[in-house]
Amino acid sequence: MKVKQIVTILAILSMVAICVLPVAAETEDAATNYYNIAEQSIAIGDYEKALEYFDMVLASNTTLLGMGDGLMYTYKDKSGVLTDLGRYDEAIQTADLGLIRFYNSTGLWNNKGYAYYKMGKYSEAIDAYNKALSIDPGYLKGWINKGDALA
Repeated sequence: MKVKQIVTILAILSMVAICVLPVAAETEDAATNYYNIAEQSIAIGDYEKALEYFDMVLASNTTLLGMGDGLMYTYKDKSGVLTDLGRYDEAIQTADLGLIRFYNSTGLWNNKGYAYYKMGKYSEAIDAYNKALSIDPGYLKGWINKGDALA
């Protein structure tokens, strides 16, 4: 191998070490940590704490969460928690905020429909479930919830 090739390879490896490794080390940011705490809070039934941490997620830099489904799940799960707490208008508002960015999320449409269903607004619930089903006709939860609203 020539000296020039060795120097080039070393330069490339140095650039990888300088650029890629810090990014890999930041795979969990504050928003991700807050999201995980919110999910743990839901698991133990502490919905108020979950809401507090979901709000912290949304107030944080959500760049890394936005690269995957984490940000969409933040809106979806926050909407679900608000519905469980009987705060239906807030649940619908949260779902709508998520749908601005994640319009094709069956989970957000489903949660919006469920909040309407819990309010007794069955026509609006059916409309939301229909939107979820138009995105994914195989979305079983949407069919079940639509059936409940129709009944």
